[in-house]
Amino acid sequence: MRRRSLHLLVPVLLAASTAACGGASGGGAAPLPPLSLVGGHAQIGHLTITRAYIPDPATPSLAAAYFTVTNAGPADRLVSVRTAAFRSATLHREVTTARGLEQMVAVPAGAVVPAYGRLVLMPGSYHVMLRRPLRALRQGVTERLTLRFAKAGVVRLVVPVVPATGLPGSTAGSSGDMAGMSK
Repeated sequence: MRRRSLHLLVPVLLAASTAACGGASGGGAAPLPPLSLVGGHAQIGHLTITRAYIPDPATPSLAAAYFTVTNAGPADRLVSVRTAAFRSATLHREVTTARGLEQMVAVPAGAVVPAYGRLVLMPGSYHVMLRRPLRALRQGVTERLTLRFAKAGVVRLVVPVVPATGLPGSTAGSSGDMAGMSK
């Protein structure tokens, strides 16, 4: 029981400290909103999905979605992602080859959400590859993703399209680029 209580407290403390610290620029900058409240979010069972976003794509035919899945229970697996806004939505991961090159590979078996842990989809790691949108993406609009987990089931997620630099306060992938992708 103690492990569970501590696990639930850590995200709250991180969000509070982030809000208290404000932005990277000093001198009167408005504080950033808590990380858990930025971007799209949803909950299903023991899983909480936060910080969902799609960076404004550099190319009209390819985009990526990122989010964090926090698990307050037993291990689960993100099995698939679907959307009516794109012709294709697949889970990918960036890996380093034996020759030291970065390469994206599809992850058809899905990605593990560890027990009492997190699965973080971010540039340079796991991400949802979105191919061939049915309409042009632009900042300020939202897209809907349907996430299917092996144990928790299906949840719908409303995801904002944000500037290519990502969400406010983001440290991962601050450039918004996906390493290994040519523009």
